[in-house]
Amino acid sequence: MAFRRSAILPGELSDDTKTGSLNNKGSRSLCICFFIAKAAYDIFRDAVDKMVDKACDEATENELKNCALAQEGVLGVDLLRTRVFGNKIYVDIEIRADGDGSLREAHGIAERVHDSIEGNFARVKHIMVHVNPAE
Repeated sequence: MAFRRSAILPGELSDDTKTGSLNNKGSRSLCICFFIAKAAYDIFRDAVDKMVDKACDEATENELKNCALAQEGVLGVDLLRTRVFGNKIYVDIEIRADGDGSLREAHGIAERVHDSIEGNFARVKHIMVHVNPAE
């Protein structure tokens, strides 16, 4: 069984390589270089996204808002803020409820919103619910 040598020694370069023309090996090197640069860019972009507050996409925010509005006693959503950290979402939401209701009722509404969003959205790590009185 004969082994074939795959390495090229400096003195064995082909004439195409010596003249500087781009051969098959050169194009493969450029392709590899491109993939390395693309991977470095993706890693850099992901790291920057994790260092700064980045909001959820609009579709997810709309789903969160609709989930809150579906809860009994919620008359509206005044403010919704989301932050993505890693693969988790942190939510701050201000809902509107009957201003003539008791504190216990407002607390119950806030708990329903909190539990519903955490139960329906696995990526939500924490949600803070604030209740504003409706005019």
